[in-house]
This record gives sequence, structure tokens and C-alpha cells, in this order.
Amino acid sequence: MEKYDVIIVGAGAAGLYAAKLLADAKKNICLLEARDRIGGRIHTIKRTGFKIPIEAGAEFIHGKLPITLKLLKEAGIKYHETKGLLWQVKDNQLKERTDFVEHADELFKQLKKLKEYISVSGFLNKYFPDEKYNDMKSSLKQYIQGYDAGDIDDFSSLALKEEWEEEDDQQYRIEGGYGLLLHYLADSIKEHCSLKLFSVVKQVNWRNDHVEIITGDKKLFFAEKVIITVPLPFLYNNGAEAGISFYPPLPEIATAASSIGYGGVIKIILEFDHPFWDTDKLEKAKNLSFIFSDKMVPTWWTQLPDKTARLTGWLAGPNASKFANNSDDEILDIGLKSLSSIFDLQQEVLQSYLTGHHIHNWVKDQYCLGGYSYMSLSSKASKEKFYSPIADTIYFAGEAFAKKSNATVEAAFESSKLIAEKILS
Repeated sequence: MEKYDVIIVGAGAAGLYAAKLLADAKKNICLLEARDRIGGRIHTIKRTGFKIPIEAGAEFIHGKLPITLKLLKEAGIKYHETKGLLWQVKDNQLKERTDFVEHADELFKQLKKLKEYISVSGFLNKYFPDEKYNDMKSSLKQYIQGYDAGDIDDFSSLALKEEWEEEDDQQYRIEGGYGLLLHYLADSIKEHCSLKLFSVVKQVNWRNDHVEIITGDKKLFFAEKVIITVPLPFLYNNGAEAGISFYPPLPEIATAASSIGYGGVIKIILEFDHPFWDTDKLEKAKNLSFIFSDKMVPTWWTQLPDKTARLTGWLAGPNASKFANNSDDEILDIGLKSLSSIFDLQQEVLQSYLTGHHIHNWVKDQYCLGGYSYMSLSSKASKEKFYSPIADTIYFAGEAFAKKSNATVEAAFESSKLIAEKILS
């Protein structure tokens, strides 16, 4: 029997930051993590064939985000701006592109007037029905699926409006990978926190100011309060490996969690012996940052300003679901076929350039079952169920429960900060 002030379930960004804030206040914390590692959907890997670490999960800092940048400064971890140009394949030609969405100014102008609660597909059909907007509709669909991992038939137009109003065009990368920041958090909590890996929480028995946690290997942990920071599916899918049952049951929590959008992600990380897309011989896409197409793997990016010859392919939302059951070898082949078509190079030639590859299928990951949340038509009302604790005993934190900027590491930090402050007050 182990007794703590607070038990935190999940050692991803949300769980680790909550643990740091509570440990700083001298609370006695237990952090239970199902995996054999910390980080959750942040996973930085060093592997042969790759010159710099692989980011299998979260990779970008989306703007000047206060908590993330503050922590990086505390930890003495360097980061840098991303660089380069946007390119697209259009009419079988590589062309430079000015924005992630075509005709973005016209689209945003109409979005700013929007008052009604309507899906993105409904919004497009109502306000941009003409064929002349087909390119815009196609690029917006690609943006929603790619950036937000969402489905345009369910994605909220009002949420898209808010996202664009708050958007910071500049993006950053952490030198050495996001894993450095997570390990800094883990190191900072050692004195007041007991971190237990391989601990799959299966049941939470609770009453006011008392929780009993039962893990898959039948170990018991007790605390006055618990913070649940697992991905959404494990709050409504009890049959999943990391599914959690509550007693007394919390059916309203399960219903709310299942009503928040949650999209899949597959990353295809390919490293080559030279940047074949940026040579005098090809003259295809100089200074390439992102490239968009209508191929099976539609979105790719480089590491600029780092000149490592790496391309990362991105399947998200419905695109990830489409290929989720394919093997890694099949997904690699799909990725190479897409690049072959984009750059008009034989697949065998691309294969000969390849020095390393890594496929990370988060949809099939037993402790994730997807990628991250998105704002569905029902998300706003459903998220409100998680803002207040249950009997001042059960709290929920994570990117899906942030009041803004969901689907980012910063959102996970924001959510944890609010919860930690509630507990400490």
C-alpha cells in the first residue's frame, strides 16, 4: 500500500508538468506511466542512419508560446526558427505557394463574419459554392486533415476562425528534440515524485478526497486526489489496453470524451544521402520547407534551416485512418511512391538515396490510439465537463482539455497549470 497527496496518471507533457508544479510546492506525488518511457506523444529517438534525432511525435513549437519557451529557458535548451518556402504540386508541376491554404485572405474574411455553428464542409458549401473555389476548398481540406488531424464534415468552422485569429505564423524546433524538455521536467521532480513506469492504470475507485488506483498488475496506490492525463480514447474505451474504469462510474465523462474530436497520425521519416530536391540537376524546389500535393502522402517537410537531407511525410485525420492497418513496409512504399510522383523520380532511385527510415503509426500505438484532439461540433460543450474536478478529487488535464490552442504541447502545459493551481489553492 502506497499513499500520496496526488497521483498523476500519464507521464506525457501534461503529467510531467503537473508533477513539476506540485512537486515545487512540496506535494508528495506518484506518477504512473503505462509505457517503458516518459513522454507520451512526445518521442525523440536516436537511430543509425539518421544524422540528428528523430521526432516520432510532437516536433514543432507553434509560435511564441509562453510556458514552453519559459521552460526551455529554465532548462538552458536551445531552439531555432524554422525556415524555407512552401511548395505545391499543381497540374503536375512544382510551384511555389504563399500560404498553407490557397486564397486564405478571402476565406478568413468570410470566416470573420461567421456567427452560426456549422462544420467546415457546410461552411464551404454555403459560402463558396462556385467551382472557381475548388482549389481553395481542396487546400483547406488538406489543412484541416493535416494540421488539425480533423474531418471537415465534423470540424467546427467557429473553431477554425478562433484558431486563425490566434495563429502565429512563426514556428520553432528544439535543438536535440522535444525529449530534452521532457527529461528536464522528469529530473526536476525526483525529490518529491515517485515515477513508476510499466504501470497501466485499469481502475480508479473514488470518494471525496480519496482515490484507490489499481494497475494491470494488481498493484494498489492511494491518494487524496488524482489527475488523469491519458489520451481521450482511454476515458471511453474500457476494452483498450490502457482503458480506465471508474467506480462509482462516470458515464458523463465517457460520453463527453467520445464527443471531442480525436484524429490519427502516421509519420514517415526518411533520410537520404543528399537533398535531391535541392540540387542544380533537378532545380525542383529550392529552399523547400513544406510541400503539398494530392498524392497518397500529401504533406512533407524538411528540417530547414538544418540542412540534414530528411523529408518527413505526414498522414493525419482521415488520411491516417485510411492506412492505419497497413504494415510499416507498406507505408514506407506508399511514401516513396508519393515522393516519386512529386519529384518525377523513379522509386528505385529514391530507394538508392535512402540511408534511414522510421514509420511511426500512432493510430496503432496501444497507449495512444490516434494523435491528438480537434474541435468537432460538439467539442466545446463536451470540454466543459472536464474544467471542474469531480468532488474535488478527480481532475483531468491534457491537450484535449485546454481552453485554447488544443492539440499542442503548450495546450497540455496550459491545462496542467490550471489543474495544479486548483489543487494548490
